[in-house]
Amino acid sequence: MLVSQDRSVVEAGKDLDSTLIDFEENLFQIRLTGGGQDVFRNPSKLYARLGFLYSEVETSWGGVGSDWPPTSQATEVHQLLKERLRSYQGRLRELVAEDVAAFNRLLGEHGLGGLVVIEP
Repeated sequence: MLVSQDRSVVEAGKDLDSTLIDFEENLFQIRLTGGGQDVFRNPSKLYARLGFLYSEVETSWGGVGSDWPPTSQATEVHQLLKERLRSYQGRLRELVAEDVAAFNRLLGEHGLGGLVVIEP
């Protein structure tokens, strides 16, 4: 059983976990079941959209490759997705600098080691 002061660590961990999952949902569709209706029930997220764009530009409809440059529409979508990715990267930096750092301070106050963040 947890000591009453340790409950704050558990609750803070749950809150951080929820915050990070909410963030992750911007990048990946975490509700996929493998069923045929997934595409209709759960919209594609950034990772899937970037993958689709890549496959279209790289293979040019039909998987045979192309000597043609990307269309203006593909270039525009790439720019929009790139801006969205930059925004998410900024949000992730904020989460690490604020939420993860606060959680690590709380862990330290309880004599526990903190989370290790590996940045690319």
